[in-house]
Amino acid sequence: MQSIRSRSFTASVALAVLAGCHDGATEPVKPASIAIVDGSGQVGTVGQRLGTSPTFVVKDDGGRAISGVSVTITVTAGNGTVANAPRKSAAGPTSVGAWTLGQKAGANQLTVTVAGLPPILFDATARAGAAVAIAPVSPATFSGRVGEEVSPAPVARLSDAFGNPVGQASVQGKLSGGGSASSTFVSNADGNVTLSGWTLGTKVGQDILTLTVGSATLSFTANKVASDPAAMSVLSGDQQAGLAGAPLPAPIVIGVIDRFGNTVLGQTASLAVTSGGGEVGGTATADASGAITVPSWKLGRTALPQVVRATVGDATLDVSASVKTDYHIDVRFFGSGMTEAQQALFTNAAARLSAIITGDIPDINLTNFDVTQACGLSGLPTLNETVDDVVIFASVENIDGAGKILAQAGPCGFRSAASGYLTTVGVMQFDAADIERLAANGTLQDIITHEMLHVLGVGTLWSDRRLLQSEGTSSVTYLGRGGAGGCFDSGGASVCTAGVPVENNGIPGTADAHWREATFQSELMTGYVNLGGMPLSAITVGSLDDMGYTVNPLAADPFHVPIPGASANMIPGDGGWEKRPPTTGVLISPSGVVTPIKRP
Repeated sequence: MQSIRSRSFTASVALAVLAGCHDGATEPVKPASIAIVDGSGQVGTVGQRLGTSPTFVVKDDGGRAISGVSVTITVTAGNGTVANAPRKSAAGPTSVGAWTLGQKAGANQLTVTVAGLPPILFDATARAGAAVAIAPVSPATFSGRVGEEVSPAPVARLSDAFGNPVGQASVQGKLSGGGSASSTFVSNADGNVTLSGWTLGTKVGQDILTLTVGSATLSFTANKVASDPAAMSVLSGDQQAGLAGAPLPAPIVIGVIDRFGNTVLGQTASLAVTSGGGEVGGTATADASGAITVPSWKLGRTALPQVVRATVGDATLDVSASVKTDYHIDVRFFGSGMTEAQQALFTNAAARLSAIITGDIPDINLTNFDVTQACGLSGLPTLNETVDDVVIFASVENIDGAGKILAQAGPCGFRSAASGYLTTVGVMQFDAADIERLAANGTLQDIITHEMLHVLGVGTLWSDRRLLQSEGTSSVTYLGRGGAGGCFDSGGASVCTAGVPVENNGIPGTADAHWREATFQSELMTGYVNLGGMPLSAITVGSLDDMGYTVNPLAADPFHVPIPGASANMIPGDGGWEKRPPTTGVLISPSGVVTPIKRP
């Protein structure tokens, strides 16, 4: 049986060989179709050979694979290459050769063509290779505010060796300088890595977030600036003391900081005096270091707390200063009592005059000093103390009813001749029947200051200090150089050539003790009440100087001697509204010995 099978197989092969052979008269087999066998639709890496070589088959009209048919293989999409591509079909599946995909991610295509037949197309998709580069999409260096999340978030892009974006790749992040950020980021389909959630540190400087993928790195640098102004502080010049009406001796420098304590640059402060009545420029702008220098601050004319408020955004700062003086007026209240508002007017007057008189005078030791006996008013204490520099007792009592005497005030205890007979103890008493009217018309503060000046000697000690000429006559004149100089400085050269005109109306308590109303009108120390403010002029400050006080001329109120014949704003009938205390006073020696005197 085996031999029969062998002979039969040999005969079949021979027949097959004879069938494949033909002479010139036999027609060649025509290809009828071409079809894909395998390998279309693959996914590979850009620039790399596909793992499986695509194959096709050429068939005759009987569906039998035929070889030797001329074929053309062409790359028609993706710019790839094919190596070892066949020129003829094989008797079975024919490989297209080694197909290397193009360098750009996306569609790749091969076209296999046989003459006379529709071509077939092999498709492949090239995906990006491994990330080998990382580049910034947004600026790699930028500015951001401390303590805040970076917005918009920085973006980087990953790419492979051919520049294709690489998606779904993990990127490592490392932060230096401060703040917080994720340690891992993932690229999206476009190869973009968004650094969401990066919060900057709280100190001005740089935060650097470095990204690493493979051997490639990229650093984003955040230059941190301060946040919104949250607070201010005085860098220099706080708590200075200066003369009233004068600029402070040293500049005040302010710093602005955010909630983390960083200096905020480029700020402009609004400035306003909130206490003391001084003057300051409206705004000031920071220098390159962020320091704001307050423009010249001229202190108010009262020895009360001086405050300038600086405002930057929602931050405010009060800067304090004080008026320099060594003269202290101690106001003590007695009697039936007065309101807090009334008491404040007395302390304001004391502060006003302490800003004008700045020099200390010798202290006086009092032992069993009977103020009631010395000043002639009841209800006053006996003093056992050292007085620096003057004690003034003040009260509001019934004197003589409304519209008559408004006040009685003056000195009643004096220092010795060696100390210039300057006042040690004085009294001020206002009529309760008139004080509300004075408060209502806005003159009470000026009248209290007026009476306090009498206690210090203005008008009350002129005669005894021989500062008057032609006293008791219509030509009475003040001769002190300080008062006359103040008159000249106030534009009164034409009226003060021979001295300062003194009140000559003959009314006790007014005449010979005040500046002349007809000449000086609203000046504080005329003998009449004027509406609209009564300035304490350089004339009165000069008189204090004449009596031996050390004074600050800059603390005088602005005043210009009126043109003769100018209208005044005097309240009719208010002449003769004050009187002196009912005693002549006492002289107090440096050792405290009290001697009753006719006023020195």
